[in-house]
Amino acid sequence: MKMKYLLSLTFMFYSFCLAEFEKNLQLKLILAEPGDTVYIEAGFFHMLGDISIKNKNNIVIQGSGSSKSILSFNEQVSGLNGFEVLNCKNITFQNFSIQGYRGSAFQCENIVGLYFNDIKIEHTKNIKYQNGLNGLNIKKCENFLIEYCFSNSAKNTGFSITESKNGIIRFIGSEHNSIGIKIQNSSNIDIHSNNILKNAAGIFIINIPDLSMQGTKKIRVFDNIIKNNNSPINTSSIGLSSGTGIFLMAVEEIEIFNNTILDNNTFGTAIFSYLITELDTKDSEYIPYSSSINLYDNIFRRSREIPSLHTELGRILFLKFYKDIPDIIYDGVINPKYRGKYDMVSDPRRVCIVDNFEANYLNLNIQRNFKSWYKPLIARYNTDENECNCTQKRIQEVVIRNNKQF
Repeated sequence: MKMKYLLSLTFMFYSFCLAEFEKNLQLKLILAEPGDTVYIEAGFFHMLGDISIKNKNNIVIQGSGSSKSILSFNEQVSGLNGFEVLNCKNITFQNFSIQGYRGSAFQCENIVGLYFNDIKIEHTKNIKYQNGLNGLNIKKCENFLIEYCFSNSAKNTGFSITESKNGIIRFIGSEHNSIGIKIQNSSNIDIHSNNILKNAAGIFIINIPDLSMQGTKKIRVFDNIIKNNNSPINTSSIGLSSGTGIFLMAVEEIEIFNNTILDNNTFGTAIFSYLITELDTKDSEYIPYSSSINLYDNIFRRSREIPSLHTELGRILFLKFYKDIPDIIYDGVINPKYRGKYDMVSDPRRVCIVDNFEANYLNLNIQRNFKSWYKPLIARYNTDENECNCTQKRIQEVVIRNNKQF
């Protein structure tokens, strides 16, 4: 009886200590006025619930360093995410870490002006939940900057951007996630100078139907190292295959240059239409084609490894090429609206692929080869990159406004 009593007292004291730090942090954020900085002191703090920030302007949440101020949600019993940020303007997170979370470490929605600096996000336990499990999840936001951050072991995506515009992701590390960086139905984003390593897929840029914001366009991907993204997939994202470096689907005005893309077993870079999913959509405004893609001056290299056999495309590539999978794979589908006289497409609407070091090219010609899906052994593919020999106007650099940090 004495032992049970002591254990009960210990648990009550432990829970009180946890609740006290969490309560104080939440109270500081509730009372914060524009221009305030809410500090997280050095230490390791267990969190039992999520922290919410709603309808706030010009607030900084600052720790003592990502290796010094650590918030652990491994013992979380209420709420879904770590930080939930909603309907705010100019919010800054910097210099602390989050360990463990049930939904997303940061769930940010309807924010204008969002800054992340020196934030580390990681799972330290094998948590099995049915939720998204994104490290950083930005939705319907504008003017955001993510820099010097790290996300590790997210079941879905390390850094996820959906229905957002005008952002920069730079100097970050994303490792051992299902997807390193995902850009979905978003525009005007620069992704550069990042290390995207050992995920299932490195950079995933897609446009899907039935969302409030249509179109994924004006994205620049440059100066990144995208290497060895062959980990198992733990998510059901459309079209995703393990072994992917960069994946584009139903997007336009995308510029990819000066990247080092190494040892991704299925796709070095894939350029596809929504048709590869074989899914129907009733969204009358949705454009399922990829166009205006500019891929140049990248370094490609891959070891002789078999592609992922968990998807139909992976099996097609394996049957046709075994271990010698081309680095750049295009489905060959062109928006019928862009076909002009003599079935020609003007350069600004084409897929342009030039001056990529050691890159082999493949056009699947899926509309010709896969009327009855699929006949890979008798299909006729194009492997001459000269069919994509064209140039396009460069996309302008993203400029962030409305936040003093920028």
